[in-house]
Amino acid sequence: MKRIRSQIQIGRLSLLGCLILTSGLSGQEVQADIGVVPAMYQRYGDDFRRYDEHVSFLANPFLEGRLPGSPGMVITERYVEENFAAAGLQPAFDGSFRQSVPLGGQRKVEGGSIQVGAWNGERQEQFDVNLLGGQGSVQGPLVFAGFGVDKGPDGYSNFLGDRDLQGRIAVVYRFEPMNESGTSRWTEDGRWSRQASYRSKLMTAASKGAKAIILVNPPGVSDPRAGEIPVTRSNRKRVDVPVFGMTTEALDALLKANANPWTSEKLLAKADKGGPPFPLGLNAELEAKIEQEQRSCDNIGGLLPGQGELAKELVVIGAHIDHLGLGVYGSRGFRGELHPGADDNASGTAALILLAERIVPWMAALEPGQQARSVLFLGLNAEEAGLDGARHYVNHPIRSLEDHSLMINFDMIGRVVDGKLQILGSQSGEGLMEWMKALDAETPLHLNVHTRLHLGSDHLPFLSKRVPAVFAIIDPLHRDYHTPGDVASKINRLDSIHVIDLFEKVIQGAATRPKGFEFKSPY
Repeated sequence: MKRIRSQIQIGRLSLLGCLILTSGLSGQEVQADIGVVPAMYQRYGDDFRRYDEHVSFLANPFLEGRLPGSPGMVITERYVEENFAAAGLQPAFDGSFRQSVPLGGQRKVEGGSIQVGAWNGERQEQFDVNLLGGQGSVQGPLVFAGFGVDKGPDGYSNFLGDRDLQGRIAVVYRFEPMNESGTSRWTEDGRWSRQASYRSKLMTAASKGAKAIILVNPPGVSDPRAGEIPVTRSNRKRVDVPVFGMTTEALDALLKANANPWTSEKLLAKADKGGPPFPLGLNAELEAKIEQEQRSCDNIGGLLPGQGELAKELVVIGAHIDHLGLGVYGSRGFRGELHPGADDNASGTAALILLAERIVPWMAALEPGQQARSVLFLGLNAEEAGLDGARHYVNHPIRSLEDHSLMINFDMIGRVVDGKLQILGSQSGEGLMEWMKALDAETPLHLNVHTRLHLGSDHLPFLSKRVPAVFAIIDPLHRDYHTPGDVASKINRLDSIHVIDLFEKVIQGAATRPKGFEFKSPY
């Protein structure tokens, strides 16, 4: 305990310089000034100061992007836990603030080999094992399957039938057909479409019967990842067959060593035109060795007991506390770089803590005869890894799911522009949408309460269990989403406080209204 406390203190000191240099106000950055932070605190009050401190701490590089299972996440979990306790919440999980969440095991490459005739590849220099695939030893003929696209624009395809790769090892180019500048010819701005994703290529090749898949960067591509071996450190296994990544230079060396007439450039010309897989006239022996280690992280839950008969019911306030670390998964092209996750989701976690500090004294001030539902403040973990923390909670709730009256999810509320905030999911409860729309007049924000349902956050597992849920998120998303640019200095602290003000009223209303919101399927 002493060591963790000292780490938190060190982190707080290390972020002080960041607070002095930059701090976001209504989406604007301010000039560096030693007196600007105290002046802002004085002008906007204690809530502004507290929110600023929480966001700046949680997005500090000291926490290394808050990856589940990392030392930075250990400190994050303890930080949220201590703030819940300080706010006056009770431990939610059998005397503990923590609920252990299994992460399914960390997969790690232990070794691998590729031998093709006279060529024996050097792992980590010319090729590597891709964790999106399985492990094992495979032998078979090599076939070239272009960009591995089944159905692309303008009739483009690299396949004829459903089993074109049956019993074969597929060599597949990464990305998609390119123009002369080396960018996508299928999009107006040259960005890669979904056809270029690992997931699309691997699942297509595996469904066509491939025994193994070798991904290769095509020559001439204009992409910062062009010089890398195409592998990922993601823990999400996509296919059961072994998957490898290989450099362009290694492919040329392999072909040359076996006196094969093909080159990477010639293969690119074929791939750009489309057409079915064809044999390269070579047999390969491949081996992928992957080890799986079991890991876990913790949801952090604080309970505020209600009053009267309604106290058996719960209003859940959730925000995910994790992010992407060094971009080991989920990054938009910046793997290996620190992803601070200020908006995603230090902003929501800070709101969660401030709301706990507000709702606890509000509940204590209710008249003795006032009915009120209990409120569960839930810092959910491993959202970025696949909503793992939320999925685990709904399968192991602290009370019957029928007693969960409403779930409110904060995910990215810190970069409000022009006062716009989206409220999604309100069609999931009888009368919920009308109730939320009526609050628009009570806030300086411009609420967009609509029926569109964004599935990629922690409210989804609750909806799947028939718990009404609403989701607060900025409108629109910014370009720093899942990049190293999501930093604390860009947070719009003032409008974030307006979001907190609004949802303080939402929580109070949801806790005390006589009748809950009967679930309605939002799909």
